[in-house]
Amino acid sequence: MKVYLKKGHVKPVWLGHPWVFAQSVDKTDSQVGKDFVATVYDPRGNYVGWGFVSPNSSIRVRIASRYDPPTSLEEYFYGSIKKAFNFRKNNLNLPSVHTNVYRLVNSEGDGLPGLIVDIYDKVAVIQIDTLPIFTHRDVLARVVRDVVGVDTVFFLDKRPPNEGERVYEGFELAYGEKVDELIFKEHDLSYTVPLDVAQKSGFYIDQRENRLFIRNFVNSRKVLDLCCYVGGFMLNALYSNASLVVGLDRNPRVLQSAYSNVKLNGFYDNFALVEGSFKSDLNRLLTKYTPFDVVIFDPPGIGKKRYSLNAAVSLYQTSVSRILELLAEDAVLVVCSCSYLIGKDELFEAVAAAASKFSKIVSLYYLGSQASCHLTPLVFNEGRYLSCVFCRISRW
Repeated sequence: MKVYLKKGHVKPVWLGHPWVFAQSVDKTDSQVGKDFVATVYDPRGNYVGWGFVSPNSSIRVRIASRYDPPTSLEEYFYGSIKKAFNFRKNNLNLPSVHTNVYRLVNSEGDGLPGLIVDIYDKVAVIQIDTLPIFTHRDVLARVVRDVVGVDTVFFLDKRPPNEGERVYEGFELAYGEKVDELIFKEHDLSYTVPLDVAQKSGFYIDQRENRLFIRNFVNSRKVLDLCCYVGGFMLNALYSNASLVVGLDRNPRVLQSAYSNVKLNGFYDNFALVEGSFKSDLNRLLTKYTPFDVVIFDPPGIGKKRYSLNAAVSLYQTSVSRILELLAEDAVLVVCSCSYLIGKDELFEAVAAAASKFSKIVSLYYLGSQASCHLTPLVFNEGRYLSCVFCRISRW
């Protein structure tokens, strides 16, 4: 199948953006084939690249490569996954004796649009975002097993199917024995995550380097981890000798897992777990622990849809206002967003607006993003979804 772009819609694709939107397509020469592969051309007939067609999606083609299409998709899958594995091994030292959890394939960033593969020691978890990749899932699971040498491969996705793209939901075993939990190590800390509380592929791997960064400033300080999930930021704070670490989450099952992980790493003192939401009366829930020297606010899924952007920024501002009431003088506030629509500029706006009401001065001293194993095309803002703003909050 050949896809021709409309005039005026070529530049983003030429610069490296991997998505061809439906409104950018001028014409096609045939129906999509069973392999869902198409070659893409500009209005003059110049070759742009090849990719996978999603007939029912507003993203009509996801470009995989600028070179000629492969004669064998299985060989392409093997070569791309092998290249992804070698890059992480040779450039990121993943896996290592310190960390055996990482992203092996990050969709467009590894030339495999629609495919996510995360490694948890000897287990590979696959997420599929598109119908074309779904049709090749058996081959992809086998290639992942052979390249990485894992014992177990399974598909996991708790998001509901949408737009005819994500066509499955839940757990499906491909190779090995079924597991009920993921066991792994990150920065010398051990984790166990039951699949019934798993988020994304099981764990927020994308926050790995931000979790490590907080070790720089939590020694002998009181730390609050809002939306603590299974304890990622908490464990790093305890590891770095924080005087007190409090984790808050609304899910009691998640808190149970966080408690298990704290104990698993040999921390028996200086921590507390509180059930509640960041939308709750935080003063009431946390009054006996305040004030905090460091607060980490990493809420799930605010601002995923463009129509909710203004409401999302407002919610961030309201939440930060509540948090500021909990802070000690000259404190550190870490605010995260996992939506590319709520990027650093929107977070800056929300934090600054909230701080102005309390006559606080906000100084940015570090800006985090998703972990380095989450490779992303340079001109692909949609792929840079995680912003993590580290601020000093003070009063002049």
